[in-house]
Amino acid sequence: MLHIGIDMHGTLITDPEERVPTDMVEPLVAALSAVRSNGIAKVYLCTGNDLGFVKRKIAPEVLAQLDGHVLEIGCVISDGETETPVVPGEVAAMMRALERDVHAREFPEVYKFAERRVIISIFTVHGTAPEALLPKVQSVIEERDLAERVRAVCSSVAVDVVPRGYSKLTGMRHVAGDEPVMGIADSMNDIELVLGADLAAVPANVKPELLAEIQRTHASHVTCSGKEITEAVIEVLARVANGWDDPHP
Repeated sequence: MLHIGIDMHGTLITDPEERVPTDMVEPLVAALSAVRSNGIAKVYLCTGNDLGFVKRKIAPEVLAQLDGHVLEIGCVISDGETETPVVPGEVAAMMRALERDVHAREFPEVYKFAERRVIISIFTVHGTAPEALLPKVQSVIEERDLAERVRAVCSSVAVDVVPRGYSKLTGMRHVAGDEPVMGIADSMNDIELVLGADLAAVPANVKPELLAEIQRTHASHVTCSGKEITEAVIEVLARVANGWDDPHP
């Protein structure tokens, strides 16, 4: 059985509205139902966010078609009802201590720190790209001599600090066991999932830097859809349901 991990922002949902477009909900539900029928695949949301965010942003009829969630960039797994960290307790404690240190710096780019069990998610003020905050967060990591233990990455909406050794790919491998994994994602904080999965797909709105890495590494297992965001996800799910015979249409 194939285990499919779908990124949220910029892949399943739009960035500005943070939702599945209304006219895409019914086709998405149908595509999810088809790909999960007869044991073809299991489908998970992969996100840096927590379960509460997923439930607020994803329509109930879509959630009903999912097998679970890989949360906090692979550090937390959920069955849709509970959240289970997959990192040791001392790692989570280290992350909270680092979060307090970054918070104390009062960087002007910071809008808020999201509540997380493991990772640190720092949202920037309106009009400020996360990339502007990233070097400042990295400087704190280096000052605390944690560069070998944590890494900071940018999503389209936040800077996330993640324990090294954990990613959306490790979260998907955790739920998939020995079975194959497919990733569908659009940005550099998804690079491990896209390049490390057995199969992968990116939407037409894929970030240029991720596309460049796909091309640089000659990642033949990655398909680039001609459609954007939710439409691309629906297209990929339909191809999986129909056998995914040729990864390069």
